[in-house]
Amino acid sequence: MKVIKVIIVIALLISISACKKNEQKSEPVKVLRVGVRGVTNALALYIKYADLFKKQGINAKIEFIVASNGPALIDLFIGNKIDVSEFGDQPGVMGWLRGVDIKAVANLPSSPRDTWIMVADSQKIKTMHDLKGKKISCQLGTVTQHWLFLSLDQAGMKPSDVKMVNVPGGDATIALMNREIDAAVLGEPTISLLEERKIAAKLKGSQCAKTYSNVILVSGNIYRNHPELIKPIIAAYHDANAWGIDNPDKVLDVIKSQVTYKELPKNVLKRQYTTNRSKVKYVGFSDNDKKSFKQIVDFLKEMKAVPQHGSLADSIDLFYDSRFVDEYYQDRAKKEHTTVTEIIKRENGNNIHDLFPENVAQKR
Repeated sequence: MKVIKVIIVIALLISISACKKNEQKSEPVKVLRVGVRGVTNALALYIKYADLFKKQGINAKIEFIVASNGPALIDLFIGNKIDVSEFGDQPGVMGWLRGVDIKAVANLPSSPRDTWIMVADSQKIKTMHDLKGKKISCQLGTVTQHWLFLSLDQAGMKPSDVKMVNVPGGDATIALMNREIDAAVLGEPTISLLEERKIAAKLKGSQCAKTYSNVILVSGNIYRNHPELIKPIIAAYHDANAWGIDNPDKVLDVIKSQVTYKELPKNVLKRQYTTNRSKVKYVGFSDNDKKSFKQIVDFLKEMKAVPQHGSLADSIDLFYDSRFVDEYYQDRAKKEHTTVTEIIKRENGNNIHDLFPENVAQKR
């Protein structure tokens, strides 16, 4: 009998412990920590300026934590210092492949005009083939590395044809100015700033055909324990992105009102957030986006950054979960008395079947 009583007590203790854990999971999030790539990130600045998370019903204190690039934001996820962030697809995929507890829940298209190979001497380096034997920088682990490989391949060249060095964006500017490197793969606003100051020029023919994505990532804790926050998070990012597309001039005013240090020249920011930005408002996962994720995995396998077989690299479809963004569009369709297909057509203006999965198109 004593043994039976002990077993019952143990069972009760386990049950109470499990209940406490469940209660802890159901507690509302008091602070939502948002990772931000760069100080002049218009998307995050407008979300903060317009208090979009609160408007979408998220009753938590919002903290914005700035990092320089995607890999740095992945480090913040690893350290459990952020809950959500938006940044390039390659560092997101790479982090996930290495076991970081994250999930992509939406996708913001980025303009291919945001990335170029910038050269210090445009008189001597006029074509991609002029880069042979030259020093060219790209940030390892970011989309610029994959972009460079694709750009070289497009020109019939190999990575071994150039001397690749790992120099961060800000340092690459100084290195180009001092002619320590011959070229660098860079994005906005650095491109416009270098052109404005006549430090470097775009290399014609360096653009490559790649689907650009900025994935919205949430931590495993948010994904598993607080899924009710995900659709409001997606809605906030969608609305900020759409507002920026519709109000390019006002974007500059928001940046100016939120950034207190010496700002970038207004014409540089204008080029970044008007001429050189994507006009697509759709934030779901298109078929092209999914192909791009697979392309990144293939690239990482080729680089031997991940195992060829027997790893997460065999299941890239687990990197993202489209349920929440699909439901977001379904909710909007009901509210606007239309169909998901019509909303997405309106948001991207392209062939509907090329832009999003069939399972979404079928849910009218």
